[in-house]
Amino acid sequence: MDAESAHIAEPGTLTMPDALWDRTMRVSAVIAPLAARAIVGRAAVDAAALSLGISRRQVYVLIKRHRAGTGLLTDLAPGRSSHGKGTWRLDAEAEDLVRGVVSKQFLTRQKRTQAAVYRDIARACRMRQLPVPARNTVERRIRALNPVEVGRRRGGHSTVISDSVPWRQELLNLATALERRTELKRWSIRTGFLVERDLMVGMFTIRRLIGAAKTSSLLPRERVSFGMHPLAGRVPGIFDRWAYWEYYEMDSKRQTELTVRELVSLFIHSFVLEFYPESEHGPAMIWVVSERDRHKWLYSISPAQVGALFRRVGNEDVIHYEGPWNETIVRLSQHDYVDAGLAQYDPYPLIENPTASRDELVAAFPSLLGGRERS
Repeated sequence: MDAESAHIAEPGTLTMPDALWDRTMRVSAVIAPLAARAIVGRAAVDAAALSLGISRRQVYVLIKRHRAGTGLLTDLAPGRSSHGKGTWRLDAEAEDLVRGVVSKQFLTRQKRTQAAVYRDIARACRMRQLPVPARNTVERRIRALNPVEVGRRRGGHSTVISDSVPWRQELLNLATALERRTELKRWSIRTGFLVERDLMVGMFTIRRLIGAAKTSSLLPRERVSFGMHPLAGRVPGIFDRWAYWEYYEMDSKRQTELTVRELVSLFIHSFVLEFYPESEHGPAMIWVVSERDRHKWLYSISPAQVGALFRRVGNEDVIHYEGPWNETIVRLSQHDYVDAGLAQYDPYPLIENPTASRDELVAAFPSLLGGRERS
């Protein structure tokens, strides 16, 4: 046979890094005797895991690979990656290590940076004589994490709401209670307290749903109409708010709009928050102003508008996700489809199975999907 044309099958040992070769030999010395047994007890698996510095699950994986292999040392070595010449992909043991360090060091309330977590991973790999993964490999693993879980574990905006269903149901209950109290003919101090409590709980719930990425991406931008009453004289102080009407021009009103995000912030940070039921003096009205805006004007909004917002968010169903699983993911609800003319309620708040094409979605929501490649 011509030496130039001869091809020798080589299982990868010639190009395996020395550190990886030594590591694989040590793994084989521990795993091979276990693989030869008909039954491997848990105590033996735990001892192997402790000796190799890996998890119990990974010991079982290596035993299975050894039994299914050719009997060569390379059965327990990581294979070559198809992503680049001479590049070693993360084997199962390294994958376990990365997952463990990310869980213990990144998914914590200490909020360590990705760079710091990568340094810990590189140090642990060198100690265990494993190939050190590229930094972008680790960053891809982190970006692939569920953003809600990341927020919950790191103490971010998603720490309150994991399941949105009971929170949405509570919004519907609050809307019903607000509508019922609006129609009351007899009023008491406790009634006022109950309305104030329901308003605050409802607004806080909407803010948390938005922060937990449980709503449409468009919800925070939706606009709500308000009345604005300008300041009449000096700015009211902390004890003046019980007679707030003396400090604003209650009969002078111009309309304005606030986004839903601004609306919930206005209520949560309110300096004045009072509800008046319908009477001979006028329709039912909510009066509200924040600490930040009290030197400029007082806002008014009908309880019907607030109840409608509670019902819209309470009945919302996010039916379309697009993009990476992080804070940039696009979310569209059935309300968005109906508002854009892509579906109809059948009956409210349900819609038929949406059939909008990708092009129709881009045309309907250019600010969200325009220029974004489908992922």
